[in-house]
Amino acid sequence: MAEPSHATAAAGNDLHRPLSVVLRDLALTRQTAMTIVALILVAYFAVEANNFLSTGNIIDILRATASIGIVSVAWTYLLITGELDLSVGSAYGLGTIIMAWLVGSAGMDPWTAAGLTLLYGAAVGFVNGTITVYIGVRAFVVTLGMLSLLRGASSAISGNFQ
Repeated sequence: MAEPSHATAAAGNDLHRPLSVVLRDLALTRQTAMTIVALILVAYFAVEANNFLSTGNIIDILRATASIGIVSVAWTYLLITGELDLSVGSAYGLGTIIMAWLVGSAGMDPWTAAGLTLLYGAAVGFVNGTITVYIGVRAFVVTLGMLSLLRGASSAISGNFQ
């Protein structure tokens, strides 16, 4: 008969641990500490700032954090696979320049421009992924090169405006 692994044995021991020990171990995690700090900050600003919990302010907060949330979804998949994409910031920066140029200078409908900008982002990801998977170059090297390329393109298109 095979002997149980350490993970199995540890999982079995969790069933026999007192609830106070389990709660203490949960309270000592970094995620719990960050959640507690966030809740304290929300409570503080709810009391001190008159309009903090207003609908308008909550919508403004969600709008301001939406782009970070979108980028973090892609980063989550990369980190799960153990890879790292350094070109995300430069791709995002050039994407905003492309979107602004399509709407402002080319006079394109914003929704069409947004769709084309998404296609640009997919193309950058496709190039990075193809070089990494099929050619075998490490993602760190590929995305570092793409970071430089996209940053240079952003500088050239925007007239070196930073």
